Amino acid sequence: MCEKTHFHVFSALLAGFLLVQLCACFKYNGTYKSLIEIPSDVPAECAVIDLSHNSIFGLRSDDFTHVTQCTSLDLSNKISTVEDFTFRGLINLLRLYLCNNFISVIKEEAFNGLDNLLQLYIHTNPIVHVPLGILTTSTNAVFFI
Repeated sequence: MCEKTHFHVFSALLAGFLLVQLCACFKYNGTYKSLIEIPSDVPAECAVIDLSHNSIFGLRSDDFTHVTQCTSLDLSNKISTVEDFTFRGLINLLRLYLCNNFISVIKEEAFNGLDNLLQLYIHTNPIVHVPLGILTTSTNAVFFI
């Protein structure tokens, strides 16, 4: 369910002109919905997607290709592996929550394309393999492992 949560008004003074941009911020609330896969009905304009507390075991590389406006994604579920290019399309993602899953393996290209990622929460997982250099996504990133 996508909820229009609030609006932000951004303004800037450029060459003596006041520019105002209205930005609608949306949240997709998919918590406690007994989901077993990423829903296909998440609107493209959703900035916050919360799919925590479901029964999602796996992710596909095309699950997030249409939600390019997403800045925060919570996938605290039952995920066991993070495959290559899983988060392709999330070009504006700043925060990724993968905590409290069953992740033991993270593939080398799993976070490929997350150039704007600032926070990765991946604690409380039985991780046994993380390829060298996988967490070099962003120079300002903070990882909670």
